[in-house]
Amino acid sequence: MRRALPGVQVFNWVVQERSPYNVTLKAAGATDPTQWFVLEKVGALPGAIIVNGDSVAIKSATTSMYCGVGSSPANQLSCDQVFFDAPEPAYQFIISL
Repeated sequence: MRRALPGVQVFNWVVQERSPYNVTLKAAGATDPTQWFVLEKVGALPGAIIVNGDSVAIKSATTSMYCGVGSSPANQLSCDQVFFDAPEPAYQFIISL
């Protein structure tokens, strides 16, 4: 997963669950289900197929809050926003598969 802005940390992810159209991810090494995330394709209907280069939002699997990258130097995901329309640009990522 690669952030759309230069100079931001690239995160390592592993697939936790996979269905025909949806993927649930967890941070590499995470064993706690509260650290799992769901990807949503920005501007598409739920369940839309995600392909390389798509703009996606990361949503906490447990809180349903959207996640953005926190401040440097940690650059960790911070899940603290709820959007009823499209997520703000700071909460959108470009996926690299």
